[in-house]
Amino acid sequence: MKFDRSSMTIEPTHGEHQKGGIAMKWKNYKSDPTIPVLYIMFEAKMNGQKYNFVFDTGSIGNKLPYNIQLEPSDTIQRESADINNELSIKQQKIYKNVYMQIANQTFKFDFLEGKKKWGVLGLDLVKEHSFVLNYKDRTLEIIL
Repeated sequence: MKFDRSSMTIEPTHGEHQKGGIAMKWKNYKSDPTIPVLYIMFEAKMNGQKYNFVFDTGSIGNKLPYNIQLEPSDTIQRESADINNELSIKQQKIYKNVYMQIANQTFKFDFLEGKKKWGVLGLDLVKEHSFVLNYKDRTLEIIL
């Protein structure tokens, strides 16, 4: 990692001991006015269709967009709550081992059913790797 104090940026370095990394460009409200302000949105391909996914480091689980055409693998019971609903136990559909492509990278994740027009990707996207959110270039850099 290289830290540039004058520009206050952190950049991955590709020295002898590093294997490189993956860089994925995101869309935001500046590139697409339909995206809410400050969202990090990736365009992904699943089953030949394009969908948008928000990268949310605070999300508990990955969620599919509501309009995706997949058959669930199972249903689970899990706790659910949000600003409008108190804590309760709900049945939720789960989709296991779903393949998706972002940029030129293929990933396999488990998903819960979603209720929004875009899906949600949590920290499963970066797994056990360090990563940099490069806001200047609107790029997620995963360091391998």
